[in-house]
Amino acid sequence: MLLRLARLVKLFRLLRLIRKVKGFDSLYIMVTSIKASFSALLWSTVLLFAVLTTIALVLTTLVEVYINDESNPIERRMEVFAYYGTFTRCALTLLELTLANWVPASRVLTEYVSEYYTIFVLAFQASMGFSVVKVIMGVFLQNTFAVAANDDVIMMNAKDRALQTHKQKMAVLFEAADDNGDGRLDRQEFQDILEDPIVARWLSAMGFDTSVMGSDDIFDLLCTNDTGDISAEDERIELLQPGQDCRRR
Repeated sequence: MLLRLARLVKLFRLLRLIRKVKGFDSLYIMVTSIKASFSALLWSTVLLFAVLTTIALVLTTLVEVYINDESNPIERRMEVFAYYGTFTRCALTLLELTLANWVPASRVLTEYVSEYYTIFVLAFQASMGFSVVKVIMGVFLQNTFAVAANDDVIMMNAKDRALQTHKQKMAVLFEAADDNGDGRLDRQEFQDILEDPIVARWLSAMGFDTSVMGSDDIFDLLCTNDTGDISAEDERIELLQPGQDCRRR
């Protein structure tokens, strides 16, 4: 028992470590969503149990007439009994109709007992197989989205990834605009690259509209040293990141 508790503690420590590692965000979301969905899982189980047991009680009583009728072929009676002969068998069959392969069990009911059960099968599939199950899945998805939207670590990791991607794109831009190959852009090189319509559309697609400010104003905003040039590694390059409003700087 103590050994199992120790293993459980180690598992929780591992989950905390996963939370801090940026590459495991998806795994962390799944584990946290499962933990947050215990309440929804409990009530979903209660709902399915209540509905399926109620239907199973009624259906078992109705099918019992066919099973006890000795005029029906014994092979068919045995097959119907295998699916609907007792309460537990019927409840398991209804669960199969809801979540698994519903065709064989429904065929036994409609072809052997009565074709009128087609109405029951269609109504059951429409109400349970599609409506109730889809609603339950929607609840679990809502919990997953809520975890992903409200977790501070996930938000910070997403922000860091967006910033890293932005720096990589800026490095490509600066490399294309750098005429002398020193890794830095002077005012003229910066103006030339911004006047390129393709670059202007690219920056606009990223959420930075170069038409709001002139190239000189943008360069003065980004340049923080006395050498009069900028590079992709400068801190103020983050101002070109989508969502930043340079006019407030």
